Amino acid sequence: MKKRSTNIYPKILLEEVNEGFEYLYEKEQEMVTNKILLDHARMSQKKKIIQLNETIYQFRGYGISNMIVINTDEGFVLIDTLLTKELSEEAKKDFNRITGLDKEVIAVSTLTGMQTTGRESKPGLLKRMLDQEKLML
Repeated sequence: MKKRSTNIYPKILLEEVNEGFEYLYEKEQEMVTNKILLDHARMSQKKKIIQLNETIYQFRGYGISNMIVINTDEGFVLIDTLLTKELSEEAKKDFNRITGLDKEVIAVSTLTGMQTTGRESKPGLLKRMLDQEKLML
């Protein structure tokens, strides 16, 4: 049986404001902006990598979607990949920099608009997307 870590989770491994959105933290913003909207903008424009336990990481603030990465012995499993290849590459770069982990992606799970609206997904769509983009985290 694997020994459980005594570390406390979740751990924030990275938290930084996306370039170009520093103005959201200027004092003047609090005087002219709806507080709820300002808090939402600040939250969504701050990159975060959060380690949820020994093997699961959550990525926030890399565009409008979040991503979960599961670190297995064989490689990474991605759940709900980010919106573009460029955002995925940025997340990979940040992740490698702070963890030192650099593994192959072995599985991808996505939820598309076709699935959420009840329409049938086109066979092979995910494979074609991966082949075209060569997504690697």
